[in-house]
Amino acid sequence: MSILIIKPGILDSFQDLGRFGYSHWGINPGGAADPIAFQLANALVGNPQEAAVLECHFPAPQILIEKDCLISITGANFTPNVDGTPISMNKPVFLRARQVLHFESPVFGARTYVAVHGGFKLEKWLDSYSTLLKAKVGGFQGRSLVKMDRIEFKESVLKCPEMDCHHPIKELAWKVDDVSFYKESNVLSIVAGREANKVLDFQTKISQPYKIKTNSDRMALNLEGDALQLTEPVEMLSTGVQRGTLQLLPSGALLILNADHQTTGGYPRVGHVIKAHWNKLGQITPRSTLHFKLVSLYEAENSYIEQQKELKGIVDQCIERINQWIKK
Repeated sequence: MSILIIKPGILDSFQDLGRFGYSHWGINPGGAADPIAFQLANALVGNPQEAAVLECHFPAPQILIEKDCLISITGANFTPNVDGTPISMNKPVFLRARQVLHFESPVFGARTYVAVHGGFKLEKWLDSYSTLLKAKVGGFQGRSLVKMDRIEFKESVLKCPEMDCHHPIKELAWKVDDVSFYKESNVLSIVAGREANKVLDFQTKISQPYKIKTNSDRMALNLEGDALQLTEPVEMLSTGVQRGTLQLLPSGALLILNADHQTTGGYPRVGHVIKAHWNKLGQITPRSTLHFKLVSLYEAENSYIEQQKELKGIVDQCIERINQWIKK
């Protein structure tokens, strides 16, 4: 059995942590725009971290549950509910067959993640479940989900005998606190890029507020603000880029490469969002205001190390709680 999409969202796709090692073929890593929310979703339901998760934007889908299952919802808060009953974010939740999961309104963030215990039955492409939309491969048929798509579950070992017709939803006892991962959610720390020294008064200019344009997506965030100026014209060969790279366009505008970025680019790279803030980058919404904070490479590395320590502690605790619950 499975889930059935009875009303699709604006962009629903299956993602994992990405498809690495193929950039020399022009195939970008892709993966979940918010890697922290992705990992928390899997941890809450006891999945391995390579399991695929459904990434949704708002408006999000309406999903018919066709088999009793344990799910978790992390990342953006789109006010999830089941048959009109609100359910918690960042908790494992048992649902019954024939219930409908949907999302009423956005409260925070750009992308929400839905994991199911055991995972979704999908085929890997180049070692990853992630959907590569432009190439139409990976995920579910290489595309975003549409009405009447049915996605099968892998086998689940969990049962919930306490659930009955009078209590069709059961939330388990533990919850993840993700607040520390999204502090100052619209402030992104960056390190200076290779061409930053070619920008006139870079440190002052980069500290200005930027507005996120509505044409931003999984490929890039387009920024609106005072134009940056080069100290002299720069001609560059196309060179490697990654998620978080800030590119300076000929107009003086900036864009930030996101999860579905191209593998190379010919515009000056004036900065890079630190890896510890990729999760915040993935949750920034159009029309919001963004600020940059310039940090050193040492600070960037230390932030990532500390973030991963905290994340590992949470993941390990979730897996332990699930295992204890199974043994009851």
